[in-house]
Amino acid sequence: STYAVNNTQESVGYKNMIPVVMSGVLAIYGLIYSVISSQAVASSAFSASQGYANFAGGLAVGFCCLVAGIAIGICGEAGIV
Repeated sequence: STYAVNNTQESVGYKNMIPVVMSGVLAIYGLIYSVISSQAVASSAFSASQGYANFAGGLAVGFCCLVAGIAIGICGEAGIV
């Protein structure tokens, strides 16, 4: 486990925690966008074009987080981070 590695080799244990923290930050970006877009949906004058714009924004945030997560995984596996 991460705790056992941290007890034996401190630098390796902290290196293993960096991808976990970064993936949590990416998840929070998605939550922030969902709160912002849900506030826009709550208004009474919500058109179809605004709906497509919110959908496109959600896709953009999702794909950016997906690609960043893949990059974090590759760097974490290689031991770069």
